[in-house]
Amino acid sequence: NGLRLRRTLTLTGDGVAGEWTFANPSAEPLPGKVKIHPEFWAQGKHIPEIWLRGAQGWRRHPGATGQSGPLQHDRVPAEGLDAMAAYLAEPDLRIEAHIQPEGVGDLMYFFHVDGPGQQINLEIVADPAPIPPGESRTIRAEYRVVRGRPAP
Repeated sequence: NGLRLRRTLTLTGDGVAGEWTFANPSAEPLPGKVKIHPEFWAQGKHIPEIWLRGAQGWRRHPGATGQSGPLQHDRVPAEGLDAMAAYLAEPDLRIEAHIQPEGVGDLMYFFHVDGPGQQINLEIVADPAPIPPGESRTIRAEYRVVRGRPAP
């Protein structure tokens, strides 16, 4: 749509930090409809638990039960949240996405662990408000893999 993307990824001690800047070089406002879409291997046909973290700590997302099968997704308003995680019980691992809320509209998760990719996506959706000419919007997040289920 004309937006320019600058992506910077930095390895940290226990993950990877990302900074995604969307700049509008045009003379007209452009929609900020951008999504950060990392994909992680589920290491088998393990249905993950999805967890969200805000000021009250971690809480399990009630819609992500796996009862609808090995393919599931949802979009969650990011307001009040600073992290999302996918917990895999059998290997006792969780993938965490730690976000800085500036520029973020929603969080999304997707998993399809029965297919050939056995994937989990922890996605960050940018604020869709138009980006004015000559301005930019930046999303910052860090993805980590750690042991254990989040403690509520």
